[in-house]
Amino acid sequence: MYQDAKISIIVPAYNVQNYITQCLDSLIHQTYRNLEIIVVNDGSKDDTLNIINEYAKNDNRIIIINQENQGLSESRNNAMNIATGEYIMFVDADDWVETNMCEICMSELKNEGADLVLFSYIREYEDNSILKSQFTSNRIVFQQKEVKNLLERRIFGPYEAEELAYPEKLDSLSTAWGKLYQFETIKKYRFKSFKEIGATCEDVFFNAEALGNVHKAVFIDEHFYHYRKYNANSLTKTVEKKIFDKWKKAYRGLDKIIHENQFDETYKVALNNRFSINLIGIGLRIVNGADNIKIKYKMIKDIVQDELYKNAINSLDIASMPLHWKMFFWNAKHRITFIVFVLLLMMSKLTSKK
Repeated sequence: MYQDAKISIIVPAYNVQNYITQCLDSLIHQTYRNLEIIVVNDGSKDDTLNIINEYAKNDNRIIIINQENQGLSESRNNAMNIATGEYIMFVDADDWVETNMCEICMSELKNEGADLVLFSYIREYEDNSILKSQFTSNRIVFQQKEVKNLLERRIFGPYEAEELAYPEKLDSLSTAWGKLYQFETIKKYRFKSFKEIGATCEDVFFNAEALGNVHKAVFIDEHFYHYRKYNANSLTKTVEKKIFDKWKKAYRGLDKIIHENQFDETYKVALNNRFSINLIGIGLRIVNGADNIKIKYKMIKDIVQDELYKNAINSLDIASMPLHWKMFFWNAKHRITFIVFVLLLMMSKLTSKK
């Protein structure tokens, strides 16, 4: 079954003429050959479609969906609607992967009888690369109860002290990429619209629902995925004025999932922790945006003064965090906007040098 099984690889592409070649080269040269590569040209205005068409002429495994701009979620959903593989994975068009990724993942599925494989990634900056691992162990097998208590719950947010000690890893497990799914397990789920919940939350919602159907999962500390952090056209670079409103909407949506599924209290605490810690990512997007400093400051102030945020962060346990994160979240807890804003500016300068 595993040897002959087809993998559908879904690649949404929007204005990625500078990156799509590296991405597609890493896919067509996979050592595991039984693939269909569904590339969704999401209304690109540059030369992206022409490049994809050239690749498709030379490799009949490439299927092209050409559509008006709809966004990341809709692009993935449209591709899932036509996917024919027994297994499925997602790769962003400005990223690339190791050529043995599919082969090793399929081997893990076969050896363990699992329906999900998770793996590590490399954060790629213009002048250096940083290896990122979700767990400290090289290999972990999660049985059904562990999938629910460790993986699914962690999608909602960190709970254990060792998770809270690394708030910068908040979304390391939440991404749609970095995983090989058994398609039947997740087939009924779809990604929520960017317009509905804003950027960075689509994957969280998808995995929060999909992992509930996973019976067995395997984590391998293999750095197969190269996550590019310097694409100026990426959706995650875009800052919108109502970003916090959509962030709150996403929180309420995840809270609804917890109540509908009658998850225990650890899920609620984890979600509050996620909501609190998200100030890092949202705050950095705000300070890195094009608005003037007064508008940026007001946006940060609106977050730390918001009642929903205050209720969430009041219960955040910062005891296990390193000193710099303790300082950051202590000031957020006490609504000291100026210090929070300055620390975000400092973080922005530090990360821009990586």
